[in-house]
Amino acid sequence: MADKVITYSYRNKSLSQAAVKHAFRYLSTLIGVQFVENTELPGIIVVDNGAIPDSARLTFSIEKGIPAKSLIKDKISGKWLTALNYDPIETVALKLSFKGKLGPYSHKAATPSGPVEMTLSSVVTDFCRALCQADLLETQPKAIAIWPGSSKFAMAVTHDIDIPRRTVAGSLRLLYRRDLPGGFGAFADSLKAAAGLGTNPYDAIGYWIELERELSVKSTYFIFDGLRRHSFDPKYKPEIIDFEKLRQSEFEIALHTSIECFSGKGIAEAKSRLELTAQINLTGLRPHYLSAFYPEYWQAASDAGFAYSSALGFDHDIGFWDGIDLPVYPFDQSNDKEINLLEIPIAIMDCGLIGGQPAESEKALERGMRLIDQASATGGLIVLDWHQRTFYNRDYPGWRELFTKIVCYGKGKGAQFYRMDEIAELFNKSFRAQN
Repeated sequence: MADKVITYSYRNKSLSQAAVKHAFRYLSTLIGVQFVENTELPGIIVVDNGAIPDSARLTFSIEKGIPAKSLIKDKISGKWLTALNYDPIETVALKLSFKGKLGPYSHKAATPSGPVEMTLSSVVTDFCRALCQADLLETQPKAIAIWPGSSKFAMAVTHDIDIPRRTVAGSLRLLYRRDLPGGFGAFADSLKAAAGLGTNPYDAIGYWIELERELSVKSTYFIFDGLRRHSFDPKYKPEIIDFEKLRQSEFEIALHTSIECFSGKGIAEAKSRLELTAQINLTGLRPHYLSAFYPEYWQAASDAGFAYSSALGFDHDIGFWDGIDLPVYPFDQSNDKEINLLEIPIAIMDCGLIGGQPAESEKALERGMRLIDQASATGGLIVLDWHQRTFYNRDYPGWRELFTKIVCYGKGKGAQFYRMDEIAELFNKSFRAQN
């Protein structure tokens, strides 16, 4: 598949030439087919109320006031047949040009209504099917060919470290407010830890490592740099994290940026601070409270030398922003250029999956299973975000068990598990190989 070349001539008035080229390059990355612009002998063409060249096999017809549709030339009769009721190239280009505001500074202007039906992976699957029907591909490929071997889809496990210790003062507040079900037992555990008579209830990295060894997965930890810029930022210094244990276990360390970094300001400094503490080069970041304005956040992360961001997601629901269920290379419409950064979206955050119901509820597991089924059908990606403190069962009863069930279900459906930096390396290698 890698040396297959399909030519195109695509001019869509709603998209710049740079945006079109970026979309085709992204599709090449996913499908493993080279798309090369050729206006004289195109296999794929866009027609804006004009004649269709005989050389074209797949046409995207754009008529004023009518939604775009794709047409395929029948190989026997030579007639043009309707294939899809939309233009997948335009759809992909628009998803790559995502703009939005997330987090406390957004004033909820971009709050999603929930998962959408048309995911990016389903659009790519439709496009591959159209290529085969138009005889531009001999056989139906695995739509998302970037996943190696027989992998049907991919999953990744991540942990945000927001509260690494359950302090005595914090335990008193929790006991008074009854925010968590741990009660006096959790308060007693915190007192014992403070007195040096036991492990802190939230000091769970070692436990996660052991559990994930049993499950044969390796995860990514997003850790705060220690400089608080907002009153809701984490309250710990990164020196308390056992970085050596994470390194020896081959788990990834990434940056958890401040809420105040929503526009990109402070990202480079935070990277330098955590790299100095952890003695490691960081390749990925995720904002606390998912606080980010796009594309400004992405551009600043790229300028700071990050390979990937993992910020698109939400904590009160599961699913995908604008159907983006695959890693994407953002395109900055305002400046008409691609951003040299991979965005790896979050699909399932623990609190969004569980909501107000018990974690032991079958409904929580079923919601996660349905989303995994969807990704399995179209070759998407499911990134789990499980806060490290939820290993403590007194405060978070059933959360650890639900995580295990979700991971095992994904494995049973054929998922290949990756660390986030491995996904970035896989995509970046393929993307750089394209013209």
